[in-house]
Formats: sequence, C-alpha cells, structure tokens
Amino acid sequence: MINDMFDFISAPPYIALYNTPDGHYVLDHHTNRLFEISESESEVFSRWLSGTSLTDLQLQFSEIVSEIKTMIERGLFSCNPPQYLSFHASWPEIITLINSKRAKTLVEITDKCNLRCKYCAFGGGYSDHRTHGNLEMSTVILEKAILEAIQCSQESERISIGFYGGEPLLAFEKIKYAVFFAKTHSLRPISFSITTNATLINFEIAQFLNDHSFNVLVSLDGPKDMHDRFRQYPNGTGSYETTINGLKTLLDIYPSERHNLIGLNMVIPSLSWLSQLHQLWDQESWLPRNIRAQTSLVDAPEHFIFEEPPHKGIDMSLYDEWLSEIRIEKKNTLLENMFDKSYLFFHQRPTFSGHRNSFYPNGCCVPAVQKLYVSVEGHYKICERVHGCPNIGHALTGIDLLNIQNVIAEYAEKSFEDCQSCVAISNCTLCYLHAYENGLFNQDKKRINCEKVRRSFNQKIADYISISKTYPEKIQEWDNATIY
Repeated sequence: MINDMFDFISAPPYIALYNTPDGHYVLDHHTNRLFEISESESEVFSRWLSGTSLTDLQLQFSEIVSEIKTMIERGLFSCNPPQYLSFHASWPEIITLINSKRAKTLVEITDKCNLRCKYCAFGGGYSDHRTHGNLEMSTVILEKAILEAIQCSQESERISIGFYGGEPLLAFEKIKYAVFFAKTHSLRPISFSITTNATLINFEIAQFLNDHSFNVLVSLDGPKDMHDRFRQYPNGTGSYETTINGLKTLLDIYPSERHNLIGLNMVIPSLSWLSQLHQLWDQESWLPRNIRAQTSLVDAPEHFIFEEPPHKGIDMSLYDEWLSEIRIEKKNTLLENMFDKSYLFFHQRPTFSGHRNSFYPNGCCVPAVQKLYVSVEGHYKICERVHGCPNIGHALTGIDLLNIQNVIAEYAEKSFEDCQSCVAISNCTLCYLHAYENGLFNQDKKRINCEKVRRSFNQKIADYISISKTYPEKIQEWDNATIY
C-alpha cells in the first residue's frame, strides 16, 4: 500500500515531458535534470501531469510509482511550483557585487559613425534607440567613468574596459588618453577591448592597439558582395575594401601568437546567408582559417526588408551540414559557432538538488555587475544592447542603486506569472532587452519574445536528445568544453 507521504501528492508534478522518435524524457524543472524514461513511465508521468493522483496510479502501475516515490525522496519531481523569481542574493549582497565585482565597463566614446549600415540599431528605426550623432565623450565624464570602473572592479578577476560607438576610432585621440589615464590610476593590469568597423585602422592605430594588448572585434559581414550590400558609407559606397585593409594591417602588426586577440563579428539578415560567409576565405587567402569568428542574426527594425542571397548554395539545411561535420576533424567554425554553443549551454546548464522556492529571472544579469555601459553623455545603462530600460546612474553622480533595485523587482514581479507556467523557466535566455521599451516594462513585447523562446527550447530539447543518441562523442566533447 502506498506510503502516507503520497496522501498530499495530488497536484501535478512540476515537469515537462518529451516524447520523441529517439525516446521518452522528463525534464524536472526544480532540479533542471533531464531523464530518459520508458514508454510506460512516460504514460504514468503524463497521467500524473494531467491530474491523476499518484494514489490512483499506484493501483495500475505499482512498480513505476514505487520508483517515483524513491526519486521524490531524493528531491526530484516536486509538485510545488516556485513562489517567485530572484537572483538568490540579498539586496546588501547585490550592492556589494555592484560596488566591487564589476566584470566590464563599456564606454561609448563617441556616437559618431562614418558608415550608415542598413540594419544599424542607431539608424532611426527604433523609438527607444538613439540615432547617429556628432558627440564625443567629454574628458570629465570619461575620467569619472574610468575611476569608477577601477574602483568597482577591485574584487573581479581583472579590470576590463571596452570602447564602443558609433565608430570608436573616430575618437582615437580620446581613446589614447583614456588608456593612459586608466593605466596611471590603476595598480592592477587592465584589459582593453574595442569593437570597430576597421575602416580607419592604419599603422599607427594598429600599433597602439597591439602595444596595449587590445582585444579587437572587427565588424565584417562576409565576402565583398555580401558585406557591401549592408555596410555602406553615407553615399552608398560599400565599405568592404577599407574594412579588409584595416583588418590586414591589424593582422600584420599583431604577432601571430596574439592573433587570438582579433576576432570577426559577422552579422547576417537570415540563416540563408550563412553559407555565403565561407566565400570570404576564398576571396582573402591571407585571412587565417582559424580566426575567431562569431555570427549573429540581424536584430533589425520592422521596416528592414530582408534580402535573400543571390545563390542559395548547398541544398542540405545548415543544421544538417553541422551534424554531418561532427565526426570529421576539420570543421566549419561558422557552423560550430551558430549551432554548437546553443546545445553546449543546455548540456552544461546548472542543476540543483531539490525543490526551489525561487527561480533565477531568465537570462538576466545583475545590472552593473556583469557589465556597465556608459553612454557618450555619461548615462549608465545595463549594456550596449539594452536601450529601452531606465538609466541606472550617471558618471558624474555614480550608480543609482534605487533604479537598479526597481528594475530588478519590476522584471521579476511582472515576469513571474508567465515564467511559472513556462517549460523554459530554468533555461530561458530572455532579459531586460526583451521586456523594456522607452523606459517602461512592456508585457506584450515580453510575451512575444517568450513565445519565441518556448518554441526554440522545445525544438532544442528534441535536437539535443537526437544528437545524444546519434553522436555520443559530441556529448563527451561538450562535457569538456568551456563556455565563453
């Protein structure tokens, strides 16, 4: 006869079931662990999830229910959903993190840009984004931002300062001053980085970046025809040649053992364009095949019309092409970047020991800890991608702790009801970027993004299960991989 402990287990378990061609699985939300189960076990979980009590199921499936009982005793399959979202730290602990553990400060050194890329976030297509301007950060604001960056990174592994724009190299002299000022006022080494279109890079600039060990991320959207289609000067001329010349100068100046400090950021309007990126290495034989390259899809305004590539290339899907390369030594790094990381993140997801009263708020960071973005006018923002969120301080007045507390609380409170019933609650990638607009939390915007995440997550689980069955060596590779 079933134990008394089941008398109160009449509610459905807090789980998700997956019945795929490769088997039956249950994802326990509280522990975030994925278990393969038999068809009969899947039926029991399905009926329990639909409202049949374990007491009733015991009559027909005594052995399976007995196994479930053992797993419940080990902290699995809690029937109680979480009560709220939280960062699992008290507010005083969060303040300590903000004041001492900042990972990176990103400085918008200028809002000027010498290009007018068709999909640019600052091209006027967003109501809550700035547009291209003619400002350069004042010396006073720059110095204040750097001093606080140093102070608030004292307990971090390193002090990290990045330069952003606009095109940051339009303010090259100000960057030189910033590096000198930062090094003069810090007793610890500082890691510098820059995101640039590379059109302005000459010998002097490349030498400076190398001398100060800059990590350089160059915006290069594939081969000439593809890049020039989207990344243009104000007169409509493509920027490929000047970008390539800048990149080549950079690689010539940086010694080969430091080429790992140079990377490419390749933005494409749709996955149909991904196969076109390979042509870049055909056109530019000097370009290292192993150069660090990251690919992302355009986050374009509604009016942006996505053009299709002139040639579709290979017939097989990009996902199938990635799968076909799993067992070969020489892989397509662009496909690895596009597909591998998503499954790697799930494979190395955090797991827990039992019931949790609160879950972490989606993919949110603690503002001003992982990163702080300083606008050209000195306003503190959560990051360079989050434009619609309220400011969280100013370089001249410091961090606004009250605003940070309000943003954290508002996001958690207004997201919780939807999150509580979501299959991706423990593995969600959404953050403030997907919820705020013009300084306000926008529930409709958030829910549109929630639906995208749910669809993507369910497909990801099915794909992950299939990969684990067909390519067990990939699972072993992910066991030892490092997430950057």
